[in-house]
Amino acid sequence: MPEFYKIGEIAKILRVSRPTLEKLLASGEVPSVHFGKTRRIPKKQFDLYIKDKLDDAAGEVQNRKVLTLARLNR
Repeated sequence: MPEFYKIGEIAKILRVSRPTLEKLLASGEVPSVHFGKTRRIPKKQFDLYIKDKLDDAAGEVQNRKVLTLARLNR
């Protein structure tokens, strides 16, 4: 059976305000599903979202290092 997070739980995990998280949910950046009037975030999809964000951040750091080295080698 799939596991789900509540909005408040994700806000605490990400250390963002509830309105900020609601904007991310509304934009579709953070995946969610509706059950009647209740919105839940599937654990698997949230874990993938975090992994993608971490991978993007690692790529940005790597790109910065490459650019810095290229500038130093001029």
